[in-house]
Amino acid sequence: MTPPEATGEPGQVHLNDEDIAYLMNFLRNAPQPVTTQQLIDVLRRQLAPTHELEGAPEASS
Repeated sequence: MTPPEATGEPGQVHLNDEDIAYLMNFLRNAPQPVTTQQLIDVLRRQLAPTHELEGAPEASS
């Protein structure tokens, strides 16, 4: 997922193919209808480990 500041358009986020595939899989396996907010939360949780690793300081020996 491309963060909004990288797109040059405030408030817009661009999803890549992996993001779309993850969301489609989530929707297919959902036992009941899913709200937009639930989709946003799921995508944020999916991307959180990636962003935590990117922001983590490197260990120096």
